[in-house]
Amino acid sequence: MSLLHARFLEPESLREQLRAVPPQVLRSSLDTGTLPDDAASALAGVIFRAGEPGGVLDLEGATDWEPRFHLIASLALGDDALATQLLEGGWLDRRGAGAFSFGSLPLRVIARQVTQTTLRAAREAVQVGWESELVNMLESGGLRAARAPEEHLVLLRKHAHSSLQQSRAEAPQISTLLKEVRAHGATDLTLTVGLPPTLHGAFGSKALGDSPLTPEEVFDLVSPVLPSALLTVRGPVVHSVASTELGRFRVTITTERTHRAATFRALPAAIPTLDELGLSPLVQAPLLGLERGLVLLSGEPGSGRSTLFSALLQRFAQEGRHVASLEEPLGLPLTPGPGAARQSILGTDADAVDFARATRLQPLDVVGFDLVEDALGLELALEAAMDGRLALCVFRAPNVAAAVHRASVLDERHHRRRVADGLAAFVYQRLIPLEGKHVLEVDFHLPSVALRRHLRAQETPPPPIVFEGEPVG
Repeated sequence: MSLLHARFLEPESLREQLRAVPPQVLRSSLDTGTLPDDAASALAGVIFRAGEPGGVLDLEGATDWEPRFHLIASLALGDDALATQLLEGGWLDRRGAGAFSFGSLPLRVIARQVTQTTLRAAREAVQVGWESELVNMLESGGLRAARAPEEHLVLLRKHAHSSLQQSRAEAPQISTLLKEVRAHGATDLTLTVGLPPTLHGAFGSKALGDSPLTPEEVFDLVSPVLPSALLTVRGPVVHSVASTELGRFRVTITTERTHRAATFRALPAAIPTLDELGLSPLVQAPLLGLERGLVLLSGEPGSGRSTLFSALLQRFAQEGRHVASLEEPLGLPLTPGPGAARQSILGTDADAVDFARATRLQPLDVVGFDLVEDALGLELALEAAMDGRLALCVFRAPNVAAAVHRASVLDERHHRRRVADGLAAFVYQRLIPLEGKHVLEVDFHLPSVALRRHLRAQETPPPPIVFEGEPVG
């Protein structure tokens, strides 16, 4: 029997009632996101005991009722997103992993949304009895809001516990999927609603199974490895995870068609050396010989810029230089050598202003910036270069000329003089699929007199004579 129970309950009263459950259950029942079985049962029990009855929808024998529920609720509320919150987890943001799942809306929101026009549209679409009861429930909730606007309409969906436990046992685990990433030599694992888990690499794309992922399955896969606070943030989130068995992964959480999606980028188990990356000695020698100025490490996303960034910082530390980096997120941990190696995560360890102030006060030789926001990274790197440090900046660009041009445009406020005077070298790289593997292709240049003159003259686009070693004229 599938029942949808409705109870009115203030959130503060809910928390007070939950204090009677064991401390461990209490902590997990107050978390947002997916709840364990005992917390879901405790939360449902409190709502049954303390909540004021608001009606019961008897769905016994109803098949595929979710689309009908969403349609009627959308018409009555005049908003698809609110109907989804009411069905799949709303204002209280608690979804049971066991016998119950939860959805809720504050009565003040229902009162604001439900009008005679929306009620009329919903009633015209009603086909079966429980749909009329749903419309009546929403209408009564709107009327009740005059007396208790902060109360919630809480909907509890009861599942068949045994079938749910079976489906959970059969569901893939994130550790299993990440093992497949390493076993196939893949670069990325994508988790998208409506598609099976998919590997990507030099071999192309490979689906792991035939079953498309549901929103709940994507959430269940990423929630064990990410802080719960990050899962509730709207917009893109970048984080990193690591284990002793599988190594490190960079995780990017995005929203696609109103659902959360995730990409796990495989990072090396340890920072590779420049030789292991295949960087030519003809590039290493002038690059490692630089003492001050701006070094642009450009390329498209996914081309290995962060790996080269970490390898260079590690090499400088091994040679006795003192290095510091600001990264988002922290990809590969540096090992101090004869020189110090300090790493900070933007927004967690320090913000941009604090990091810049700290680097000015410390005896540093090399400062690196690997940030999602190119403009911020370049601004900080140019400031460090102007202070006489060697500044590495990870930068997005489709080719060498575009990298220099983008940097000069972003420095327009300073009339491009900081880029013209501070630019020490620029690297463009990309990964080329070759015999089932990715190999690194690097385009390295030192700035010529012609390039510096071009930047000061504020010409655009860059002429073809800007690179060292090319004929002029």
